[in-house]
Amino acid sequence: MSKYKINREALLKKRDRFQNPDKYKNSDQNDSPFWRIPDGNSSVRIVPPADGDPFKEVYMHYLTFSGQSPNGRRKEAVVCPKRQYGQRCPVCELATNLWFNGTKDDQTVAKKLFARERYYTPVLVRGSEEMGVKVFGYSSKMYNKMLDWVADDSGQGTANFLDTDDGFDILVRRTPAAGPGAFPSTEIDLARNKTALTDDENFENHLYEKMPVIEELWGTPSFEEVDMLLKAWLGEGTDPETMSSETNRYGNQQKSVTQSTTSNNSYQIDEDVPF
Repeated sequence: MSKYKINREALLKKRDRFQNPDKYKNSDQNDSPFWRIPDGNSSVRIVPPADGDPFKEVYMHYLTFSGQSPNGRRKEAVVCPKRQYGQRCPVCELATNLWFNGTKDDQTVAKKLFARERYYTPVLVRGSEEMGVKVFGYSSKMYNKMLDWVADDSGQGTANFLDTDDGFDILVRRTPAAGPGAFPSTEIDLARNKTALTDDENFENHLYEKMPVIEELWGTPSFEEVDMLLKAWLGEGTDPETMSSETNRYGNQQKSVTQSTTSNNSYQIDEDVPF
């Protein structure tokens, strides 16, 4: 008897994927811990982590490059070493110098360079449970709305919406940008009926075993790693032998920074950017 067997289960899944493409619209995200919100309506369920706090705050710097970053991307999001870990941050140092020592145009650039707080929560995407737990990144507006749900402990309140046995799914509606220069918008609301996270105990155990640890997704970037991106953004290159001293770099560049970066870094942070 041949030792080679047909994997019928895998073939049936391929058939289902081919015949029902909408069902797998998020399947290209399987290798990423982040959930990129598709246009239209989606439903997710928050998966409370072991520490009991599903709402994680991360301070990020956002840089837009006229070409590509050293990592080959048009936009970069990097954790702020200062705000997140209490360490030195070259972006903060440049932004602070521009703010206190520069012109009004320099201060405009500084505002865009200062770290912004971003919020992340582990979720299970309904209809795409095979992806496992994904990380949902969202705006302060949605963060505040979910905290209000937690605080509502009235008789018909929503305080228990995070309960894995008797809680609520979250309905997510993303409206695409209306046209050039516009930005997409995202709204959330609670589902009307209470449900369980899952009725399958084995699947629930699997979700928790494979859940991403949000605090570990970005690591702890060093001053040198962040500085490399900042130098590239400033158009200085990344060869340390060609670099000016730190004092010169942050002390005498206000004019060139303002001229070259005001337009580059003027984009709005999309509410569902997976950073």
